[in-house]
Amino acid sequence: MKLLRWLVYKPLKLYAFICLNFYFRKYQIEGVGNIPQGPVIFAVNHQNAFLDAVLTACSSSRNPWFVTRGDVFKNPISAFFLSLLQMVPIYRFRDGLGQVRQNTKTFDKCVEVLARGGVVLIFPEANNDKRWTLRPLQRGVCRMAHQTIEQHPELPLQIVPVGIQYEHHNHYRTRVLVSFGKPVSAVFNKSQSTPEAMEELRLKIEDGLKPLILHIPDSVYDSVSAQFVAMRGEESNLVRQLKTDQELVEKLIAGEELTRETTAKTDWSKPLFWYSELNHFLPKTIIKILLKFLITDPQFQSSIQFAMGMFLLPFFYALQSYFVYYFTGNLAVALAYLVSIPLAAVFTRGEK
Repeated sequence: MKLLRWLVYKPLKLYAFICLNFYFRKYQIEGVGNIPQGPVIFAVNHQNAFLDAVLTACSSSRNPWFVTRGDVFKNPISAFFLSLLQMVPIYRFRDGLGQVRQNTKTFDKCVEVLARGGVVLIFPEANNDKRWTLRPLQRGVCRMAHQTIEQHPELPLQIVPVGIQYEHHNHYRTRVLVSFGKPVSAVFNKSQSTPEAMEELRLKIEDGLKPLILHIPDSVYDSVSAQFVAMRGEESNLVRQLKTDQELVEKLIAGEELTRETTAKTDWSKPLFWYSELNHFLPKTIIKILLKFLITDPQFQSSIQFAMGMFLLPFFYALQSYFVYYFTGNLAVALAYLVSIPLAAVFTRGEK
């Protein structure tokens, strides 16, 4: 089982990393040096369903296990495949008390992974929400850390806050920043009660996450986010972009009078851009149609769109190249065309 998991997980991670660089116009990773060796818990903000997990896993050399919503494990075949991807189920009260009791097995598995020096990825907000905000963190990550240290007191367990900042949560060919923050040591003060110690750890993780993302408070979200979208400028470096966005939000919350920044318009006349658009028109159209009819929960739109693209685009590349070969009878031309499609997409990444 371990060998089979390795044969599935590693190649799929590499392929997903390549696909992420096609899906996003810019995919920037910061703070990888903050990830220590040994046992680590990635505490990740959660705004975009399973795309958040894919981005985090592909942004470092560590190969995390994923704490995943339990309802997707109902089908035995799905459960087997998900286990190959190093996923373990976590159940909520809405899933029923009987299911929630199974969380004990999940936490035991996570402790086992950490005791071996591995990595566990968890979303401490507990659910996803496509808004630029950090919702109150639940104590699951603290409970996991406490249980691990309780059973293995010598373990140098670290919790790394991971911030994912999307330029836009739904649109294809936008930009994303994945930032690994400074690690938080999972050391519990023995003079404190367990609830007090876990609350202190929870606040430390929250403090580590907030600087890594754009946080617009719930109380002013609707008004401030609308103004923010209308007034934000564009920086080439996404770390500077995040800093600029954070400063803009602070000014908007304070009620400062601001003028809209202007940005350079895209040159739509570039032949290579239109070549790429033309060659991707059919698969992109089919994906849009499938999303419209298959996706009932908008929270999953980007994640499903990315997953469809991973498998449909190579199929259409091969199909279109076959037709080129069929009509030209020249294999070299067909192969050159096949190579040119992804290359055109790469070289036009900067275009909107």
